Amino acid sequence: SALVEEGVPEQAIAVLSERSQTEWDAADQPIVRDSTGIYLNVVGLADMLIHSDRAPRGRRLLEATLAAMERDARDFGRGTLWQHHMRPVALALLGRNDEAIAELHSAVVERYALNEWWYYLEHEPAYAKLRADTRFQEILRVAREHANRERQALAQLRASKLVPDRSGGAANGDR
Repeated sequence: SALVEEGVPEQAIAVLSERSQTEWDAADQPIVRDSTGIYLNVVGLADMLIHSDRAPRGRRLLEATLAAMERDARDFGRGTLWQHHMRPVALALLGRNDEAIAELHSAVVERYALNEWWYYLEHEPAYAKLRADTRFQEILRVAREHANRERQALAQLRASKLVPDRSGGAANGDR
């Protein structure tokens, strides 16, 4: 692809390595230090490694990231709330689909993380293999229903002039 020829994956890997503070020891094992605790950059780095012919390294990084998430939740008492976006992505990238779906179910159906899920579920590339699963489709249905209820509530607030209409004339269904 043109992006590979232009060195885009290598540039992305360099940026994500720096942002995630990921290092590798002498045995080529990852040292995960994502100070944000949400692991966005380190999971992105692993994804880039997997898709640029360094899949074993990317998978090792994902496994180490999942272990770091567990430590954060258990040893530092942070719980799993901060990991609700990246944990299921990491699991899906590893092909651990049942675990990924269980995480998504917990986040969406149990309603502790519904922000923008309708969009995230539909467009996250890591979920491509999950989308045909009826369990995933149910999670997506719940997220879409929530988004539609929120849109309707906002439309009512705008109609009653309690909230100004800043939509620029966009239809209620526009995303």
